[in-house]
Amino acid sequence: EQFRPFVGRVRELGELRATLAGAASGRGSLTLICGEPGIGKSRLMEEVAAEASAGDWGILRGRCWEGGGAPPYWPWVQVVRAAGGDFDALAASAGEGMRLAGSESLDPDAARFRLFDRIASFLWDAAGTRPRLVLLDDLHAADEPSLALLKFIATMIAERPIAILGSYRESEPRVLELADSFGDLARLGQRIPLTGLDAGEVAAYITLLVGASPSDAVIARVLEVTAGNPFFLAEVARALLRADESLEDNIAMVPLPQEVRALIRRRISHVSVEAVTTLRAAAVVGRELDVRVLKKMST
Repeated sequence: EQFRPFVGRVRELGELRATLAGAASGRGSLTLICGEPGIGKSRLMEEVAAEASAGDWGILRGRCWEGGGAPPYWPWVQVVRAAGGDFDALAASAGEGMRLAGSESLDPDAARFRLFDRIASFLWDAAGTRPRLVLLDDLHAADEPSLALLKFIATMIAERPIAILGSYRESEPRVLELADSFGDLARLGQRIPLTGLDAGEVAAYITLLVGASPSDAVIARVLEVTAGNPFFLAEVARALLRADESLEDNIAMVPLPQEVRALIRRRISHVSVEAVTTLRAAAVVGRELDVRVLKKMST
């Protein structure tokens, strides 16, 4: 895996450290990190996980699958597995418990509640007195039952040594489709939006990545091209290094790597043909433009 420096995020790390401290004292909570692709959500989560692990926390990871075909509750299947359990066995026992209670024809809502309660109880028991950090990555790709289970557990951890940290891309169409679910989750916890790195952080990032301090001109140009997005920033710098070119000598022609182009294509894949045409015209004009000029170009 390629080296990706970690710089900045001082305020966000402070908030997350406070969250861990609260959970370690038995005041569990849910925190959601959101932002555009490549902005550093997963990297921030891993930084927090590394600190927690050094403090003898148990780390439980679950990542949503974006490729399709994943079973229901897939991120929670991984979390339960990491805690030493079997999600299917717990689900089966929840259904059996309802049958023994005399409910031969299970009401779907009652059956789901029973399942959620069984999963939550397992996590409490598995945690014991050791604090646990649950990492749920790419929640924008989660199925609705998984989000519902997250909501259920978030309502139950106020007096538990459990911190849940989730990430999602707020611009994904599915997040807009499930706005109520993500809104409910945000109200149950805290939401930390990530933005691009500033000029000082970009300078530090490039220095760590290439081993040399960039000039003000390089910093300004790279910041203009990448808007401080760490993924874009790393790929632009690496593209120059692969070409054996100097950042200083070639800053006026900073390339846009194929990895970045692919990510941009994915981000606009759900946009209409007319909107893509307008975006292309706007890209030619530049970051700042007159709407009247764009209108003339589009007619």
